[in-house]
Amino acid sequence: MNKKLIGAFVLDDIPRPEAAESVKKLTDIGVKRIIMFTGDNPRVAADVARALGIKEFRASMSPEEKLLALEAVEEESGPVGMVGDGINDAPALARANIGIAMGGTGTAVAVEAADAIILPDDLGRISEIILLGRKTLSVIKGDIVIWFFSNAIGFALVFSGVFGPALAAFYNFITDFLPLINSARLFREK
Repeated sequence: MNKKLIGAFVLDDIPRPEAAESVKKLTDIGVKRIIMFTGDNPRVAADVARALGIKEFRASMSPEEKLLALEAVEEESGPVGMVGDGINDAPALARANIGIAMGGTGTAVAVEAADAIILPDDLGRISEIILLGRKTLSVIKGDIVIWFFSNAIGFALVFSGVFGPALAAFYNFITDFLPLINSARLFREK
C-alpha cells in the first residue's frame, strides 16, 4: 500500500527428518557416490546437500539434464540407482539400473517409471532395498552352484552305474528342492 512493504514471505526447502540418516546409511553399506540432482536453484540445492552430508549436487536441472547426467555418472562409475518422486525424475528413474520411487508422495508417472516403490515414504528403506538386492543376488549365485554340483554328482552316479533310471529320477526330484530350500533364506527375519 502506498508503495510500502507490508509483508514478506520466506520459503525454504527443508529436508525430510530421516534424510540425513538415510544418506549416512547408504555410505555405511558401501554406496560410493551419492549425487543429488534437483530442479531447485543452486543456493537451495547447496543448503540441502550440506544439511544431508551430500558432497556432489547438480541444480536447476530439467528432466532431460537429469537423464543425461545419470548416463554420464553410469559411464564414469558403473551401475547407478536413482530415487525420485516427481514427473521431472521419471526419465532418469526409467533409465537407472534401479529406479526407486517414493510411492506415497510420488507422482503416478514416477511410480510407473520406477523398478521399486517405497511405501510409506521412508528414505531409510533405500538402504534396505539395496541390502535385499545384494542378498538376493548372493542366493541366486548359491542356487546356481547347488544346481551345478548336485547335477554333476547325479551324472557321475548314473554314468558309473551306481544309479539306474528310477533312482536317477528320484535323485533328480529330490535335489531339485535344494535351490528352493536355499532360496527360502530370503524369507528369514533379520
